[in-house]
Amino acid sequence: MKFVSLALVLPVSVSLAVNGYCQWPPVLNPSSSHATTAHSSAGGHISPTGAGDTAPSSSGGAHPAAPGGKGPAPQPATPSGTAQGSGGGGGVGPSPVPTTTTLTMTNDDSWYLWWEFNKAEFLRPNRLDLLSAPASGDDALGALQRFADSLRMALGPALLEALHEGDPALRATAAVAYGRTNGASAIPKLVELLGDAHVDVRHGAILGLGATGANEAATLLLSIAKDGTLAGEGHERISPSAEAHAFVALALGRKRGLPAFVDTQLALRVAGRAKSEREAIGCAAMIYARLAPCPEFEALAATMAADEGEVPIVRCRAVEALATSVSDKTLPRLQALLVGPRLDLRRSAALALGELPATEALPALTAAYEQESESLTRGFILTAIGRRGGDTAREFLLRALASNPKSMHAWAALGLGILGRKTPSADIGKALREAGEHEANPQNKSAYWIAAGLLRDEESLPLLEKALAEASDPRNRMYAATALALLDGDEAHRVLRADLVLDSSPLVRASIAQALGCMGRGEDVDAIAGSLDTLNDPDLQAMAATALGFHASYDALRKLADIVRSKDSSSVRRAAAIEGAGMALGRAAPLALMDVGRDSNYTVFNEWGTGLYRTTL
Repeated sequence: MKFVSLALVLPVSVSLAVNGYCQWPPVLNPSSSHATTAHSSAGGHISPTGAGDTAPSSSGGAHPAAPGGKGPAPQPATPSGTAQGSGGGGGVGPSPVPTTTTLTMTNDDSWYLWWEFNKAEFLRPNRLDLLSAPASGDDALGALQRFADSLRMALGPALLEALHEGDPALRATAAVAYGRTNGASAIPKLVELLGDAHVDVRHGAILGLGATGANEAATLLLSIAKDGTLAGEGHERISPSAEAHAFVALALGRKRGLPAFVDTQLALRVAGRAKSEREAIGCAAMIYARLAPCPEFEALAATMAADEGEVPIVRCRAVEALATSVSDKTLPRLQALLVGPRLDLRRSAALALGELPATEALPALTAAYEQESESLTRGFILTAIGRRGGDTAREFLLRALASNPKSMHAWAALGLGILGRKTPSADIGKALREAGEHEANPQNKSAYWIAAGLLRDEESLPLLEKALAEASDPRNRMYAATALALLDGDEAHRVLRADLVLDSSPLVRASIAQALGCMGRGEDVDAIAGSLDTLNDPDLQAMAATALGFHASYDALRKLADIVRSKDSSSVRRAAAIEGAGMALGRAAPLALMDVGRDSNYTVFNEWGTGLYRTTL
């Protein structure tokens, strides 16, 4: 299954389907070394290879180059018994993630996947602003609105043309961008696309309807949420997961102003769901609960979290949806799950407690960490403790960084980075630098770099500069570029610009282009666009193209429009440009679905949901 440009790479959207490059969240291409391994006792195993910000694929001959560009870097061993995903037809992305959701999923204790699903919190696209608009003496907001509208109008014909391209991935991406940039006027064309021959295009049209934020779209989406059709019972369903996609689209619409009666109608739909749709509708309902919190769905989340008759994946999503609850009953419920017998629910409860408003959540997390024996769950707890913040959390994480087991040190470092980003502390930076020097695992060293970037520890700049220039594995150099983007500042920018022309690895150059896009400096537009000319792989081109979308300046958008209109560009590159332009010109802030995927127990994601979490909507 292909749905191009709905995963992000550092600050960029990129093809999910071709070769599996990805940084935000991971592609986990079944033919790559990020494969799915079946386990008789656990239902599935997401096995990170150490690729971190990318998932190098064996199918497209696109492994990261070895230092100097002389061949592929050594690849960590892939577990035996790899099995490809089903492909299916119900998702928005490829389908390599385990689809067995009745059993607890397990995976190793590495931090890579957690970072993939959480980095969108810290690396955000720039928004179009007056600095990039040629306003002269007019009312500022009015000038900006006219500027954005003129860009949307200029891009409109190219988007309409893309809706009829032969590549369904391009059509699907264009459908989402068309809805988010054109509002109510996009509805007729999106309704036409609900009859497209390819399921991904139909799903793109559903999500595009939600992205319009138009009241006229609410009635259409409620009909789809009811029975998967526009015309009612007896008609052919748009897809096997059309109802679930409609729930998500309506949640996006609620964030953009759809009326509150949608909450009530959907809550009744959830209560009356059939046995065959309990999983899909249940998961979609909990995505709704997180995107558009309301009393009706908070009550549903509490019920589903406690209901042992629900499938595990629904209970996990329900537990995570309770993270924003202010009910005094929520903390004891999550505490009980955190020390309960089910591994999947312990993980989800730990992540939810990291966000819960109740101040008593921190003692529950620290006590659970001491009792917990499973390493990934302990890692989740450490990041949750970092989210809680405060002196007690800082001291606890510093002790974890200095004590056994050493396998938890990378997680403790990330927890400290999260904590220190909100409340900077000189002792955290010093502890991270010292611990990183003593880290024996080359891949885990990258976690300390990321943590230093999160902390904005300027004293780590020489270390990050050296890592970007000298790390033997290109993937580690990519993490160094990510850390510099997080660090920001003139010196970090200088290092990235210098290395953009020096590094021999196309993968690293594309990643540096992404970092520069995230920084959003006007002088970098030509350098980012120029990097496209040095990249031959379509996925790497897509990474650089959508860096322009994150840059979100007038000049960057003009270059994106040129790529969209170019018939000589690959479909992947054009789709990435459409995605980037849609992010910058959309009428609402992007990455809402990635924010839902953040702090979710990714070991129990279902196929269609995983694709949704990678969209830029």
